[in-house]
Amino acid sequence: MEIHDSLGKGTFGTVYKATFNFDEVAVKKLESIEGTIHDLEIEIALMAKCNNSFIVRLIGGCFELTKLCIVMEYMAGGPLNLFLQKHKNNQNQCPMKTRYQIGCDIARGMAYLHSIQIVHSDMKSPNVLLNEANRAKVSDFGASKLKKGSGTTLVGPGAAGTTYWMAPEIEFHGQHSNFQSDMFSVGMVLWELLSFERPFYKCKNAGQYLGRAFTVPKKEEIPENSPVVLSRVIEKCWEGPLGRPTAPEVAKFLL
Repeated sequence: MEIHDSLGKGTFGTVYKATFNFDEVAVKKLESIEGTIHDLEIEIALMAKCNNSFIVRLIGGCFELTKLCIVMEYMAGGPLNLFLQKHKNNQNQCPMKTRYQIGCDIARGMAYLHSIQIVHSDMKSPNVLLNEANRAKVSDFGASKLKKGSGTTLVGPGAAGTTYWMAPEIEFHGQHSNFQSDMFSVGMVLWELLSFERPFYKCKNAGQYLGRAFTVPKKEEIPENSPVVLSRVIEKCWEGPLGRPTAPEVAKFLL
């Protein structure tokens, strides 16, 4: 395998573009820290369960201590957050039809994960990857968990998401992530497709964010002149856990 350019750096490692068996791939190389191998094993096991066109495909992995990595399909369009930043000042280059399609792709990916009992736990725009045709796939299972049986037992790392996208019952009340908390996060990503901004971007520091998110229902302002259907779907995703739509319902609304 030949490693090429860096595609981005995260908390626990760096993603590179690479060539493997003459195909372009993405390689997520992880830092060697305590617990990393166990978490990597879980992430690869969860990805290996997936066989769906709206989920980034696993190609392989390496567990050698100095070469911890996951090899995945390469998505030429990159992460959704960078795509939105690129088009922020010229939104006409990203028509509403494209945004609806991306939202529907995300919902269909999440519907598949939930159908095989996987809770993603960290849905956010950086974890949505686009291909050259701007079709979206769900990626990054580093915080994901497998729901066991009909109860609430979860198998996976302790991490439970990223602050701005995280459901309030997870962030402020210490509950475990579940399908409903995933859908709150989906609502935040759909909001990004309307606003071209990161959730709570107006909050300049942690104090402002906590004052905004903790003292009022955690939600953002829907931009003016937004499509009614998409706005209603987003608002439903931000309701209490029992009022949120399922991923298949969101996909159906956005078709």
